[in-house]
Amino acid sequence: MDRIGVKGSIGFGAHINTDEHKEPDPSFNPLDMVEPEDLIKYGFIPEIIGRIPIFAVATALKENELIRILTEPKNALVKQYEELFRRSGVMLEFTSKLFFF
Repeated sequence: MDRIGVKGSIGFGAHINTDEHKEPDPSFNPLDMVEPEDLIKYGFIPEIIGRIPIFAVATALKENELIRILTEPKNALVKQYEELFRRSGVMLEFTSKLFFF
């Protein structure tokens, strides 16, 4: 948070947030901006950091994104289960109504 310029309100020279009821931005995730130097500063040893070639941040998927993943790809799970049931003589059909609670 210090590296990217987001400061808290602790200390003598700190900016005091006067808007106490302001909600934090839900789309901002400081972990999206993690760099190897940050992990070393946090306490990881450089030998471990050197063995991690790529840093990737995963965020939670929204419901419509999960539905697309389950239905759209060529080898989607829904299609695989429909085929497995069809081979057993059972017709399995998913409708969009089932996906929305």
